[in-house]
Amino acid sequence: MNELETLRRKVSRLEESEALVRAIAEQSPNMIFVNAGGNIVFVNPRCEQLLGYTREEFLSPGFDFMKLIAPEHRERIRENLGRHMSGEDIPPYEYSLVTKNGMRMEALINTKLIAFRGAPAILGIVTDITERKGAEMAIRFSEDRYRATTELTSDFSYGFRADTRGAFEIEWIGGATRSITGYTNQELAREGVWHGLIHPDDAVIADQHRRGILQGESSMAEYRIVAKDGKVRWVRDQTRMKWLDKEHSRMRIWGAVQDISDQKRAEREKERMEAQLRQAQKMEAVGRLAGGVAHDFNNLITAITGYSDILLKELKEGDPMRADIMEIRQAGKRAAALTRQLLAFSRNQPLEPHIVDLNGLVSGIERMLKPIIGEDIELVLDTAPDLARVKADTGQVEQVIMNLAVNARDAMPGGGRLAIATRNVHIGPHHVRVFPESRQGLFACLSIRDTGAGIPDTVRSHIFEPFFTTKEEGKGTGLGLSVAYGIISQHGGWINVYSEPGHGAEFKVYLPAFTMGETDRDNASKGTLANLGGAGQSILLVEDEDSVRLFAARLLKDNGYRVCEAASAREALDIYEKAGGAFDLLFTDIVLPDMPGPRLYNQLLEKNPSLKAVLTSGYSDERSFEQIPGDSSHVFIQKPYLVEDLLKTMRGILGDPSM
Repeated sequence: MNELETLRRKVSRLEESEALVRAIAEQSPNMIFVNAGGNIVFVNPRCEQLLGYTREEFLSPGFDFMKLIAPEHRERIRENLGRHMSGEDIPPYEYSLVTKNGMRMEALINTKLIAFRGAPAILGIVTDITERKGAEMAIRFSEDRYRATTELTSDFSYGFRADTRGAFEIEWIGGATRSITGYTNQELAREGVWHGLIHPDDAVIADQHRRGILQGESSMAEYRIVAKDGKVRWVRDQTRMKWLDKEHSRMRIWGAVQDISDQKRAEREKERMEAQLRQAQKMEAVGRLAGGVAHDFNNLITAITGYSDILLKELKEGDPMRADIMEIRQAGKRAAALTRQLLAFSRNQPLEPHIVDLNGLVSGIERMLKPIIGEDIELVLDTAPDLARVKADTGQVEQVIMNLAVNARDAMPGGGRLAIATRNVHIGPHHVRVFPESRQGLFACLSIRDTGAGIPDTVRSHIFEPFFTTKEEGKGTGLGLSVAYGIISQHGGWINVYSEPGHGAEFKVYLPAFTMGETDRDNASKGTLANLGGAGQSILLVEDEDSVRLFAARLLKDNGYRVCEAASAREALDIYEKAGGAFDLLFTDIVLPDMPGPRLYNQLLEKNPSLKAVLTSGYSDERSFEQIPGDSSHVFIQKPYLVEDLLKTMRGILGDPSM
């Protein structure tokens, strides 16, 4: 074979090789280029398709290939090209390209130093990895989201396979299992361990949750577990499932468990506080109702007892009618006592407070209590020697002790032990949060404890309600505890009840300690029973209840007073003007249909600063409707008042006419 033939064959093989390389380059899914001396000297069609430039643009002498590179990667590309030209091999690396229309493309480049037309050049093969990078970012986002969600919504999670027949296989458990259960992930993954942690009282809830899962339902349940250290915790167990076959016989379950113990405690505390608030609101509403009823009753009782006294005065001794009228008068007194109890419950019973030693009061009432509670009940006193004094109405506090002692006696029909104790108690912020009626400061605490059957929860929430009783018919009015509640509330204190069925009950009465600077209220002079009549003094009587007004007018007239009657404040003002202000005293009910009695008195005081007044009401809190000047001469008499009470009050403020 001659040299020409050999050369011809070499040229042919070279042409075939170039054709093969060209075909591979043209059909390659990757971009292929050659960079020689900073210029693009070859690009395959894929470069045109993905980057948007034509072959002519790429190969033009002024084409700046750096504009194809994202700005943040250009320096890195220049550095790598320099390393190649110095003979260093560069492993594949990722960077970002910018297409002709400004879109970014994520790319992986493989480069190699080659000889092109007798000069060194860079061969580059570029793979578009934009979709792969997007998928990787989506996966990372999903993983981050799952991790964050798991951390925020659960303390640990788990996964297992199961079938509808009940067989299951735990695949994984991860998270803070030890801090909640006391067990490691590996320990908790053992069959039966988790089920053994479930609180016995919540086993039914957990079983229903498990059955729901095995029936192919996503489920959520809240139940208690008993941790390794014996502590009880509330958990929320949530699951999601996915069928693994078309027959819906096998499934995969993912679960997340969250410790909700703090949430449950907060919910219970909220429910307890809301229940206390509802109870306080209910008691307040019932108190207002009781006060209103007492006000109307007192008007009626005033007339009943008043006319009874007038009739008794007119009837001679031995008259057969006297006995009947005495019965009417006694019934009126009993009704008055009942309304006083209602006013005490509604915190509107007039108080006559003094500085009181509770220890002395308890010791003094001991002899009264023993025959009341009976010989089969042991009475024990335990008083604190340094007990703070309180400012209280002695008679009403005695009534509270008597009511609570009788209630304790009835709780121990077979005998027992009644303990009465006194202590100083400093009330702090925590106590105030637990008992909304309480407040901070120093209090004298009177405790009455029995060893009876205790008070069920269903009863304890109602015991201070008026007319609520668990006693047999005829053995209690249901007012004893409600009266005690009202009296102590009116004194600025409160009562707490502690009881467990089968372990007795304890009532703790808190009264504010007396502080220096408080003074006893002056008692109005009541005069004597003899010589209570007037000497013609002029009285303006204002009362909207006809029966009470007629009784009071008759009584005062019969006992030496001149009386002008008015059924309203406006009528009283007209009478006062027509009479030229010739009145010694205003006798008015506090509640009038058109104007409060104190306001009427204030208006008359502007006309006559020396005018005296007697204010009356069956609902004592109404005295605070309007302030009366402190230098005025006025007193208050509570309805229902008896004949001697009213006459003594008039004598006390108008003075003895013989003096």
